[in-house]
Amino acid sequence: HIAADFEWSRAAFSVAASPLLIAMALGAPLAGTLAERFGSRWVLTGSALLLAASLGSVGLVAELWHLMLLMVGFGLALSGLGDVVTGAVASRWVSRRRGMALGLVFIGSNVGGALVPIAAEAMASHEDWRFAITWIGIGTATLIFPFALFAVRDRPTGEPTDPAGNSSVTPHPSLTLPAAIRTRSFWILAFLLTTFYFYYIAVNVHLVALLTDLGISDARAAASLGFAVALGIVAKLASGAVADRFDTRRVLMANFALVALASGLLMGAG
Repeated sequence: HIAADFEWSRAAFSVAASPLLIAMALGAPLAGTLAERFGSRWVLTGSALLLAASLGSVGLVAELWHLMLLMVGFGLALSGLGDVVTGAVASRWVSRRRGMALGLVFIGSNVGGALVPIAAEAMASHEDWRFAITWIGIGTATLIFPFALFAVRDRPTGEPTDPAGNSSVTPHPSLTLPAAIRTRSFWILAFLLTTFYFYYIAVNVHLVALLTDLGISDARAAASLGFAVALGIVAKLASGAVADRFDTRRVLMANFALVALASGLLMGAG
């Protein structure tokens, strides 16, 4: 809707969306550092406000660079609300069946990702895209902000901490950041996640456009994206359960194999 309203090409719209990926990449280590220093609750709270402000400001966009600027805020907010911070909180609270626990935590993004495109398309069809995104921003402030501020606790009450405030109870041996950077595994995982998110963001940006090019209505295309994201709920829970029982490296390899298979099927669409 945005690209069509401003008569932007898809290439231009993709360029406008590129700061999102850069901001998420730079924001992840920043969010982790701030969570360690000030606590996850404050990072989540601030990120919820930034997300709401970014979404609420989209309706003011008049030029392509306006959207690019908002994408930076959007990406930083997603990093602060993402797996780094929420996963750290969940890991402190749960030591047994941690894979399933993380799966339960991470399905929140899938629930929102499944419902928001459908709701946004319905509101945009009834009013316009500015109205839709503004109300999504209001919903973000109403739901995520109070939960982050009042419900999130960094660690169980009474858990011993070191002088820096970090948990001194570590069920598994851990490495400091400088030590981790010197390992081969760190860089392999960094490369895998970097390339995966290039793919992930590209599919999210272009999938609905691809489906409409194939003759599918906007509403059905949005519903298809929502359904695909909803399938991630089952996938995350299953992956978490399997990771609790089997070698996590093999589980990760299986996940990437499924991504490769899905990519091949997508290339043959239409």
